[in-house]
Amino acid sequence: MNRKYFSQVSLTDSNESEGAGSYFDLVSGKSGFGIVNFGNGVGYAFFDFTTAGVVTLTALVSANVFTSLQTGTNHVIIKQNGTNVRIVNELGATTVFSIDIRYTN
Repeated sequence: MNRKYFSQVSLTDSNESEGAGSYFDLVSGKSGFGIVNFGNGVGYAFFDFTTAGVVTLTALVSANVFTSLQTGTNHVIIKQNGTNVRIVNELGATTVFSIDIRYTN
């Protein structure tokens, strides 16, 4: 069975606080891979994640995507958030994200 999730969501800038509307959480306890594309050609990422929420960015990642908070703005974080994966907007402005997730369990 191919378990799949797709969403297009507008995320506000987190400003390092991860307030409501500035992040997107994946379902807890699932593993799989994801593709994120954001803004008008601003960036993209392909990533794998485990049931514990551990994120591994693949070779297909734009230079402004990280797994932890960076100094300043203009980046996106795809990180472990306890037992799930969290995608956070740190781009300095509200941005539309297209998120495609393929779960393996």
